[in-house]
Amino acid sequence: MTPNQRSQRAVQFRAALEDGIIRETLDEIEARLTIEWKATCDAQERDNLWRSVQILDRMRSFMAESMADTDAIKSVGKRKPFIG
Repeated sequence: MTPNQRSQRAVQFRAALEDGIIRETLDEIEARLTIEWKATCDAQERDNLWRSVQILDRMRSFMAESMADTDAIKSVGKRKPFIG
């Protein structure tokens, strides 16, 4: 990807975040995970669902950083995966 393409993607990413589409989607996913977490009796499944919510929070944090720093948007694909 060229620097110009990265810059265009950064603008699109920021616009999507500011529009609220991504934020609303993440909120909906978190709500569904929380409902499932409350409904399950299986300890392993509860743990997996809790981790999913934590990962979602981590993603939100990365996105907020990206909005604050345009250079971070350009390097999103270069981040090493988080292993907790």
